[in-house]
Amino acid sequence: MFVNVGRGPSVDTTALLNALRQKQVGFAALDVFEQEPLPTADLLWQQDNVLLMPHISGIFDGYMRAANQIFLANLQQFLINGQLAQNQVDLTQGY
Repeated sequence: MFVNVGRGPSVDTTALLNALRQKQVGFAALDVFEQEPLPTADLLWQQDNVLLMPHISGIFDGYMRAANQIFLANLQQFLINGQLAQNQVDLTQGY
């Protein structure tokens, strides 16, 4: 089984489709794609051994509370010194 809930471009979709068709990978669960939204003509829609999700795999009970706690901590730190307390994006690293 192959699962991607990270970044769409981190997966070579053509290679994944080939691996699925050749049974090198038995099943794929995908929450992210190279192009979003996934085009209606994309071959992934036609695969019986692929689960496609609408890019919401991160949602869980208590998600908004957890997200708000991070936001508030970051806002407080940003008001102090212009930095974030956590989850700082580093564009030089690509995330």
